[in-house]
Amino acid sequence: MKKYVFFLIIVLLFPWEAQAEFTAHNLLQSCEDVTRIACVQYFGGVQDTLKAVGNSLCYPAKIEPDAFIRSIIKYIDQNPKMLHLNAAEAVMIASNEIYPCERDLHPHRF
Repeated sequence: MKKYVFFLIIVLLFPWEAQAEFTAHNLLQSCEDVTRIACVQYFGGVQDTLKAVGNSLCYPAKIEPDAFIRSIIKYIDQNPKMLHLNAAEAVMIASNEIYPCERDLHPHRF
């Protein structure tokens, strides 16, 4: 019985809320400064995830990571209909629009 009372107390003191989806709007807020560690890590995580599933983002081989991030953030900011999308989905859409995979663009890692 003590176990159940303890469990009930924990549940009541610390209500569990559904984790809100990280949207493109949240990403814009996190990347107000594209050199912020959270912003850079997010983009690195997206790239790692894509690599793990056999996919990648294409962009010019000589582009600096912060320039790539700025271009994606600018695209999302200029397309407010994207703000409700999942952030990773918005990054993929923006990247494919700005840097479609062609011969002169290579899959690249930050």
